[in-house]
Parts: sequence; C-alpha cells; structure tokens
Amino acid sequence: MIRMCFIIVFSCCLLTVAGQDTSHNLSYYVEVARNYSPLLNDYRNQLQIEQAELQRLKAMYTRSRLELNGDYLFVPVITKDGGQTSFQWNARDVTDYYGYDLGESSGYLKDHRDP
Repeated sequence: MIRMCFIIVFSCCLLTVAGQDTSHNLSYYVEVARNYSPLLNDYRNQLQIEQAELQRLKAMYTRSRLELNGDYLFVPVITKDGGQTSFQWNARDVTDYYGYDLGESSGYLKDHRDP
C-alpha cells in the first residue's frame, strides 16, 4: 500500500515538474498566437483570394475577346402544299408537310397533316 502511494506521489511530482516549461516569456506566446490564430489565417487566405480574383479580372478585361452568339431554327421539311411535293430548307408558312413539327419545341420528327 505504501509502495503504491509512493509511486502515485512520485508520478504526480514528476509530471508536474516535467509538464511546466518556464523558459517561455510573453513574447513567445504572442508570436505563437499570431502564427496559429484562425482569424489571422482566414484574413491571409482572403488576401490571397482577393489577389487571385484581381488577376483574373485584369486578364479578362485587358485582353480582347470575340464572342458570337446566335439562334436560328433550321427545320427542313417535305411540303405537299398546292398539290406538289417539294423539299424546303426552312418551312415558315407550310400547312401540309412531313418533317419536324414546327409547333413543338423538342423538334421530334412527325407527320403533320391538316384535316
């Protein structure tokens, strides 16, 4: 029992003495806080992101760029208007035709006849 008590007291004294490091002063702790502060790390990351965004915008607006956008509906159909069958590249005013349905937005192939 005495041996067990001696081991516990000796372990506590040893951990207390070894666990305390008195060689650091206040400037050490301030420097450690400055290096590992989550707020300062976030601020540094925001500065890097800001610089990267500035370079991206500068590259976008200082170089010339050509863009071309268009929208054209190309609907080739076979018409049967006027009793004659003919092929038309772009059917605008046809009523009796085979081909893509002009009223559908999906553009699937369909046989369209007026009754």
